[in-house]
Parts: sequence; C-alpha cells; structure tokens
Amino acid sequence: MCDFTMSEQWDYEAEIAIVIGKAGKDISRADAMDHIFGYTLANDVSVRDVQRAHGGQWFKGKSIDRTMPLGPWITTRDEIDDLEGVRIQCELNGEVLQDAVVGQMAFDIPQLIEELSRGMTLDAGDVILTGTPSGIGNAREPKVFLRSGDTLTTRATGLGSLTNRIR
Repeated sequence: MCDFTMSEQWDYEAEIAIVIGKAGKDISRADAMDHIFGYTLANDVSVRDVQRAHGGQWFKGKSIDRTMPLGPWITTRDEIDDLEGVRIQCELNGEVLQDAVVGQMAFDIPQLIEELSRGMTLDAGDVILTGTPSGIGNAREPKVFLRSGDTLTTRATGLGSLTNRIR
C-alpha cells in the first residue's frame, strides 16, 4: 500500500464517500440528495511531502497507486435515517485519532454535490469524498505518520468498518 522508499510521510484521512446514482450537471442544492445512490467508507491515504513538493496541490499526493481503500460495502441512501448524526472514526493501532459526526463537516453533502456538479457532469458510479474530521497525523504534534505493520480502521455508523494493514 505505502511505498516507504518514496516517502515516510504517509497520512490517514477517514472519510465518507458518496456514490452517485443518477447523473447530473449543475445540480441544485435542493436536488442534490436525489442524485445519491449510497455511501461507503474511504481512507484518503495522502503523502504529505509529495503534496508540498507539488505546490500544495492535492492531486499528486493523493494519487499514488493502491492508496484509496474503499468499502466494505455500499449502504444505500434510504438505509441512513439521520445522515447528520452518522459518526465517523479513524483508529490507528487501536487508538481513535479521528472522531466526529457528519453534521460537523466543513461542507455539507448537498453543498458538495452542488459545487462539484457546477459545469461538470457527475455520472452514476462516480465517487465523491466528503472531507475528513480533525485529527489527521500531519496536523498533530508530534506528527503521526503511517508505518509498515500499522493497522488502520475507518468506521462509520451504518457503513461498517474498513480495516487495512499498512505494508
């Protein structure tokens, strides 16, 4: 998963991923939820020094092969009664490092869909990551980066648990 010859600054980001079910472009906030098929878990593994080396932009530091675990399944939109109350956590080697509810996110899901679909078609099957709670390794003092042998678990209410062994 992590190429430690490339970097030693591999970071975790527990996120909820939206799976688009109905294509659309310029989707209004009011119609945004109608375009969602369901939700799954993601760990947006990021290489922080690679991000900085490319002007702080996100693409390169988040696009290394085999660094976006998703799953373990898709929970359909109708199965989540209280999306704002869904709790997401990230646990590293048994210690909870991220813990928040969707209602605490910087941008709510309808806003994300409205903004991303402005001038760009979202197709059925597209996956959108919603952002991560506070507590990422790069923002801690001292910093906490992933090491070979670590166990990383992302979980959220109604979405299950996704566990990855870092190697």
